[in-house]
Amino acid sequence: MIRYLAVRVALGLVAILGVTMITFIGERTAGSPVLLLVAPTATPAQIQAKKHELGFDRPLPVQYAIFLEHAVQGDFGTSIKFDVPATQLVKERVGATLELAGTAFVLSLVVGVFLGTLAAAFRGTVVDRAASLLGLVGQAMPGFWVGIMLLLIFAVKLRWLPVGGRGGLSHLVLPAVTLSWFSIAAFLRLTRSAMLDELESDYVKLARLKGVPEWLVVGKHALRNTLVTVTTYAGLTLATLLGGTVIVETIFFWPGIGSLLTSALYTHDYPVIQAGVVLVSFTFVVCNLGVDLLYGALDPRIRYGRAA
Repeated sequence: MIRYLAVRVALGLVAILGVTMITFIGERTAGSPVLLLVAPTATPAQIQAKKHELGFDRPLPVQYAIFLEHAVQGDFGTSIKFDVPATQLVKERVGATLELAGTAFVLSLVVGVFLGTLAAAFRGTVVDRAASLLGLVGQAMPGFWVGIMLLLIFAVKLRWLPVGGRGGLSHLVLPAVTLSWFSIAAFLRLTRSAMLDELESDYVKLARLKGVPEWLVVGKHALRNTLVTVTTYAGLTLATLLGGTVIVETIFFWPGIGSLLTSALYTHDYPVIQAGVVLVSFTFVVCNLGVDLLYGALDPRIRYGRAA
C-alpha cells in the first residue's frame, strides 16, 4: 500500500511538472505583457529595460528554472496587473470557486445517481424513458448555452433569481445548476448502465429468490457495487468542476479562480496564470489519488501491492 501511494504521488508530481512546463512555454509564446506595462511612446531602450526588470530577457530554460525554484516555496511571483503576490490573489478567489464547484458536485452526484438508479429499477417504463431522455439532452446541450438560457428565463424575464454576483443562496442556484448540468446527465447514464448490469447478475437473482425486498436488492446490493464505477467518474468530475468554472464564472460574474484566470490571460499576467494552473493540476492529482484509495473501501476484492 505504501509503495503504491509513493508511486502514485511521484507520478502526480511528474504530471504537475509537465503541466507547468507546457503552460510556461505556451504563455510566453502567446505574447509578452511588457507592451502593456510601458507607455505607448516608450522607446526600444525603455521596453528592453522593462524586460530586464521582469526577467524576460533571460533564456527560457533559465526563466523556468527560476520559476520552479520559487514555486516549490509557494512563491509564484507578483501579479503584473495588480502588483500583489499571485498566491494571495488565488487564495482570495479559491473560496468562491470551492463553494460553486462543491455545490455543483453534490448536486450532480445526488441527482444523477438517484435518477440513474430510478431509471434502472423501472427499466422500460415511462420513468426510464424520461430519465434517459434527460440524460441524452443534458449531455447534448453546451454548458454556456444552458447558462445563458437560465439567466434569460429565471433572472431577466421572471426575475426570480439574481443576474449574477456572489451573495446568498439565491446567487448560487443558477451558476451551480449550469455547472452541474452536464455532470448530472453523465452520472445518470453511467449509473443506469452500471445498475442494469448489476441487476442482471447472479447474486441479485439469488437475493430475489430468497425473498429479499426489491428496494433492498436495488438500494443495498446492486447500488453498492455500482458505486465502484461511479466513484471513478466522481473523482474526475470533482477535479473538472474545480478547474472548469471559467465559463460559468464569466457568465454569472462569479468572483472565483476561473474569472481571475480569464482576466490574467487577457493581460498576460504570467504569475497569476501559473499559480492557478498549479492549483488546478494539484486538484486533479489529489482527486485521482482519493478515488484510487476509495476503491478498496467500496470493493474488498481490490487490493494494492503487486499490481502497483
